[in-house]
Amino acid sequence: MSEPQVFYELNILEDRAAELFSEGRVRDALRVYTFMADGDPSFGGGWFAEKFAECYERLGEPYMAKFWYGKAIEESGEPEIRPNCVAARERLEKVVNLDDLIAPELYVFNDEKKHWEVSRERALGRARRFDAARKAGKLA
Repeated sequence: MSEPQVFYELNILEDRAAELFSEGRVRDALRVYTFMADGDPSFGGGWFAEKFAECYERLGEPYMAKFWYGKAIEESGEPEIRPNCVAARERLEKVVNLDDLIAPELYVFNDEKKHWEVSRERALGRARRFDAARKAGKLA
């Protein structure tokens, strides 16, 4: 016997999420948006991703916000559809980096050829180390 199909009134859920967000209950709003997005193959054409981004930004999580703004742009298909997401990503680009963990000169390149050369050398180095470990019997 199969489970009966369930339908949710998304307008009610959307309104409640917006209320929670405006009340400062951002984690609860995020819960509602996540519940709504679950199983949506189109991910709302970027609408859900934008809402996630807004929540994460309000929560003070700029890395997650930047990621979700990017997903919103990607899901919409064209940046012109979500100009506020484009502006938010540009704004967050100034604070979202890994400079405290990795020296920028190791991972940021303005020259495509130099980037390709460094990437190729690192990949070859990994492959050599893997082969050496395999030959030494350190890998199954």
